Amino acid sequence: DRVVQAYEGLVYMDFAQEHFDATGHGHYERLDVSMLREALPLLFLAYCGEPSDSGRIHSDVRARFDAGDESVRATIAEIADVAATAKAAIENGDADQCRTLMKRNFHLRRRLFGDAVLGETNLRLVQIADDRAAVAKLPGSGGAVVGTCDPDRLEDLRAAYEAESFVFVVLEPYVGAHSLPLLPDDDVPVVDNAGQWLAHSRPIAFEATTA
Repeated sequence: DRVVQAYEGLVYMDFAQEHFDATGHGHYERLDVSMLREALPLLFLAYCGEPSDSGRIHSDVRARFDAGDESVRATIAEIADVAATAKAAIENGDADQCRTLMKRNFHLRRRLFGDAVLGETNLRLVQIADDRAAVAKLPGSGGAVVGTCDPDRLEDLRAAYEAESFVFVVLEPYVGAHSLPLLPDDDVPVVDNAGQWLAHSRPIAFEATTA
């Protein structure tokens, strides 16, 4: 979370153990935001007004990973593979592949944490999209989904979320006016493995609109 908060925008993060052990941070690569617009021209965010409990959402997965739990490690490796494949799909403008990978990401997360930990709200946020031929996945600790749909389904999807008191906004990625390049791998990382802030790069963000 701290990496994307620091770099902002569209950032591919690779936390391969060998690189992390050698540098104390992951390998971060900024992707051109225009490629995201080509691959997924319509993105939405839906969320509930009540914040979720991040500690509860993450449960004991970290402890199980550190203890060498094979099922946890295998699932996290699959999630990393999905991210690498998604990077290529975005670069190639492959919308169908992006949607498939978003679904796959959610199902892997569900397998990793389980329904009891994810909670009814998160599952419902995804199900509303599924029921309307849209795609949604959890973007963080919980209480929100980011997704995509065909333009002709947008208003129906918005109405469905708002009917259950969720907030629905359309996202428009944009590049800030004062942009700086990513720091190279041999320079100071954005955050170290203790989570300390070390540097800040160019501001790129998502603009949320209700239009």
